Amino acid sequence: LERVEESFRGLMADGGALAAGAALASVALAGPLVSITFGSDYVTDGVLVVQLLSIAIFSRGLSQLLGSLMLSQGAYSGAALFKLIEVTVFVIAVLVGVVLWELPGVAAGVSTAYAVALFMRLDYARRLFAWTWGGLTRIMARFILPWVPAAVATLAASPASDWAQLGVGILTFGLTAVYWYLLRAESFLRTALALRAKR
Repeated sequence: LERVEESFRGLMADGGALAAGAALASVALAGPLVSITFGSDYVTDGVLVVQLLSIAIFSRGLSQLLGSLMLSQGAYSGAALFKLIEVTVFVIAVLVGVVLWELPGVAAGVSTAYAVALFMRLDYARRLFAWTWGGLTRIMARFILPWVPAAVATLAASPASDWAQLGVGILTFGLTAVYWYLLRAESFLRTALALRAKR
């Protein structure tokens, strides 16, 4: 189980970083992307919809990794039950959302369903590896926080033109991606060398 935990931490770091980066980029770049693609008439509702769906991007991306963990441990019944709950919440949340809030309500419903699914699967991983919620939060913070400065810098550029904000976003998120994966490559190399030295 220790080797599974170590491998899963690495997989979660890489997959989680990709999901977190995509989600925060969606939040930060929603304004210019909607404005450039659809025009200023759609900015008010369009930006809100994209930003709400960013929760779904992160939750769905990370939830898939956790679902694979459950299947690898033979928890087929638990995985099926979680999927049933996820689909049920999805349908109810979308129906309630569309009645109360129209299109943004649909986005909120989708994100709510995927967030519930992520919570259930995170709790499974926490119990499997005997993690505390504090420890799990620290693990997730390591691959979420590096993207926050890029999101803040991009949002701070919003008073400029849409193209300028888009350029700032591409630059800052691109540099963060390069930094993160270089850091991960260095960590992987150190681990590989340490394992080789033990032989």
